[in-house]
Amino acid sequence: MTQRAVHALTDNELLQAIIGSGSAGSSVTFIARQVQKLLKRGIPTFQTLLMVKGVGEALAARLVAVFELASRLATLRNEGYPRFGDRAPCIDVMYSDVTGRLLGQRQFSRNEPAATLLQYLCAQAITLSASRISVRFMYESPPNESALEDLVFVRNLHAATALFGITVGAVERRWGSVQRELV
Repeated sequence: MTQRAVHALTDNELLQAIIGSGSAGSSVTFIARQVQKLLKRGIPTFQTLLMVKGVGEALAARLVAVFELASRLATLRNEGYPRFGDRAPCIDVMYSDVTGRLLGQRQFSRNEPAATLLQYLCAQAITLSASRISVRFMYESPPNESALEDLVFVRNLHAATALFGITVGAVERRWGSVQRELV
């Protein structure tokens, strides 16, 4: 962390920082990899973490606390973004896992700067351990924004999510009863 900004670290490097050190017979890298595998299936429980070689009660408790805090912080971030329903502009994002199971759905105000939106979308995907996201640009009436603006946002979203191994699936624009696939 002293050499690079924390946001530039991989998920595995962040887990290693949280874990701190390995144990006899299990390196911190091994433990982080095993925890990362568990995270791909959802937030692991205390008991599940204890089954990882090298994870004792103290580390399992610390990891469960970190996951709970991350979940609460994600909720706090989203409280500032009320559900818009069909009112717009907003971005409706669906997060799913490798099997296509829906992990969560959030709406974000389109009035936020694009960089902030990208950060929120990625943070939520990481918190939910999503491997795929789908995006709908929701407008109340035919949008004033050009499709080009939305395409630029999607291009940047692809680049940002790729850093975390997350793919972007369907991208649509909706207004009223009209739905158009963007990419």
